[in-house]
Amino acid sequence: PLVRRLHARPLPLSPPPPCPSAGEPLPAPGGPLAPLSGPHVVSGGWWKAAAHREYYFAAQGDGGTWWVYYDHPRRHWRWQGQVE
Repeated sequence: PLVRRLHARPLPLSPPPPCPSAGEPLPAPGGPLAPLSGPHVVSGGWWKAAAHREYYFAAQGDGGTWWVYYDHPRRHWRWQGQVE
């Protein structure tokens, strides 16, 4: 069985990569994450502020999988957690 481990607070990906594109690798610490699987969209304004996030699963070079999202209103990527 797979386990999804979440960060208490999503971590920023630095340097910030551009807006997501299908099939493009995502720059990340430790090497690029590719391919991106998604997006899985969460949007609405049912909490403090309007939200539009695109969540992706991204393969790491070492065989791990990161769970990341792109926050459209804030124009930044965050690392939410990983799948083991």
